[in-house]
Parts: sequence; C-alpha cells; structure tokens
Amino acid sequence: MLALAVEAMQAGLGSLAFREPWGAPFAPWQAFDLTGAVLADLFLAWALLRGDGGAPGPDYR
Repeated sequence: MLALAVEAMQAGLGSLAFREPWGAPFAPWQAFDLTGAVLADLFLAWALLRGDGGAPGPDYR
C-alpha cells in the first residue's frame, strides 16, 4: 500500500516539471489544475496509508 501511495504522489508531483513540447511554460490556468491534482494525490495517499480506503476510522468507545 505504501508503494501505491508513493506512486500516486510521484505521479502528481512529477508533473510539476512538465513543459509544452515547444518549450512554453504553464499557462496561468494550468496552475489551478495542477494544484487540484496534487491535492487529490495527497488525499489519495492519506486514504491509502490509513489502510481502509478512506473509510471512517475505528470506533474506540
């Protein structure tokens, strides 16, 4: 599970180095898409590291 979580995070963070084929940098709107993708990857990694797919935690009553 840890490897899957790390892979998910690397896929999102690795896209930070992306440039258009002709060398143009990101357009401003792409920064919002990238931020959302990275946050989604971090949320996925958090859910996977919990070991239960993101379901509510155990009830300790």
